[in-house]
Amino acid sequence: SLSLSYFYEGYMKCLLAKQMAFFCCMFVVFSYSHEAEASSKPAEYIDLTPFFEKFLEKAKDKPSAEQAKIFKKEVIEAYPGILTADAFHFDSAKPFDQSLAERLEVYMKKIQSITTSWSESSKSAQNIVNHALSAFLKEFPTAQTPKLFLIPNLGAIEFDVVSTSKKPLLLIGVDTIALSNLSTVKVSALLHQELLIQYQKQLHAKDSEFQKKPLYWELWTNGLSAYTTKHLNPEISVDDLKISEFSIADVIAKKSAIINQLTQSLHSTSPELKTAYFSEKSKDENVPEMAGIYIGYLIAKELNQKQPLELLAKMNSKTLSKVLPDTLAKIAKDSYIIDGNL
Repeated sequence: SLSLSYFYEGYMKCLLAKQMAFFCCMFVVFSYSHEAEASSKPAEYIDLTPFFEKFLEKAKDKPSAEQAKIFKKEVIEAYPGILTADAFHFDSAKPFDQSLAERLEVYMKKIQSITTSWSESSKSAQNIVNHALSAFLKEFPTAQTPKLFLIPNLGAIEFDVVSTSKKPLLLIGVDTIALSNLSTVKVSALLHQELLIQYQKQLHAKDSEFQKKPLYWELWTNGLSAYTTKHLNPEISVDDLKISEFSIADVIAKKSAIINQLTQSLHSTSPELKTAYFSEKSKDENVPEMAGIYIGYLIAKELNQKQPLELLAKMNSKTLSKVLPDTLAKIAKDSYIIDGNL
C-alpha cells in the first residue's frame, strides 16, 4: 500500500504539471493573439484638415492679416495647444500674429499647386505613417506609440515629434508632405528619423552624460539614425541620408586620420568639432563634410552584427564609452567599397 501511495502521489504531481503547462501555453497563445489583434487595429488620428478646408473657403481673396484671424479661429482654436509657434517653426523673436500673417502671405500662393483634395492628402499621409510606424515599432517594440495629429503646419516640416508628460505627439504636416512631392520612401525615412530621435530621448532622459552632448553622443545618434533609416528603407539613397558618395570616398581615403582624431576627442563638447564632423560646410580641411554621420553609420553597422537595433538604441553613456574606441579601431583597419548602397 505504501508503494501504491507513492505511485499515486507521483501520478497526481505529473498530471498537475501537465495541466499547468497546458494552461500556461493557452495563456501565451491568448496573449499573443490578443496583442496581434491590438497591433492590427488601425492607428487613431486626430485630423485637423477638415477645419483647414473651412479656413480656405472663408479666407479666399482676403488680405493676409484677415486670413491670420480666420486661421486662428477656424483651425488653431479647433484643438488648442497643438498648433503653436513651435509647430509652425516661427521665429520666437516675432509676435505670433505677425509670423502667421507673413507665412500665410507666401503659403497661400504655394498651395495652389496642390491638385489633390485635402481628404485624399490626409488619407495618403495616414497610409505612409501606418506603414512606417508599424515597421519602426517592430524593430523598437518598447518605443512609446505617439498620439497622432494630422495638421496643416503651413509648410513648416513633414513630421515633428513633441515630448509631453504623458506620451509623445506626432504632428504630421499633411500640407507640407503634399507640397514636398517626395516619394513615399523618402517621407517614410523622414518619419523614422524623427521617431528614433524621440525614442532615444525616452530612453536616455536621465543620463546626465548625454545631456552634455559630447562628440561621441552626436557621433552615435547621427550614425544610428542614418543606419536605422537605411535598414528600414533599403531603397533610400546616400544623398537622402545627408551623405554624398563624394563625401564617402573622401572619408574612406582619410579614414585612419579622421578616426584617430575622433578617438582622441570623443568626450569633447566643442561646438567647432561638432560643426566640423556634422556640417555640410566643414571648416576643417582634414574632415570631409558630414564625415561624422558616415563614421557613425559604420559604427552602428558594425555593432548591429552582434546586437539587435533595439539593444543598440538602449546603450547608455557608460557602455558607449567602452565600445566605441575598439569599434573605431576596427573600422580604421577594415576596407570599404563605394557602391552607392552603403
